[in-house]
Amino acid sequence: MENKAPADGVEINENIVRLNALWVFILIAFSLFFAATPIYMFLAADFFLRTFNFEKFSLINWHSKNTIQQLNIPDKPIAAEPRRFAAGIGFIVSFIILILLQLHLYKIALGCKIVFAILAFLESFAGICVGCYIYSFIRKTKTIK
Repeated sequence: MENKAPADGVEINENIVRLNALWVFILIAFSLFFAATPIYMFLAADFFLRTFNFEKFSLINWHSKNTIQQLNIPDKPIAAEPRRFAAGIGFIVSFIILILLQLHLYKIALGCKIVFAILAFLESFAGICVGCYIYSFIRKTKTIK
């Protein structure tokens, strides 16, 4: 996959990214049983920050980074660009779920939550970033320069 060689020269720690995904998975799972609107407001804001390169303000990223440092887990550098794209998808999905909840379309929102949880689970536990695969596909078709 293309995230091995960064196009923009920026790298991030894959261990932090995967721990971020674990926290997202936990929050989504929590939202299945409790008030979801505040959770998706938080997720949308956090994904927005990570999408537009403001990771230092992301609470999820901050918590993951501190956890990785406390556990002395070594860096595993990967390209940041595909992960930012994937975070953008997370922002869009979080925002769509918020809209669906406000429109009282709970069954559709539930379906989106389940898909979102599966994607976060795949990233966290298997290192499979579906958004990165989409990014690579778009790059190959020359849509993103």
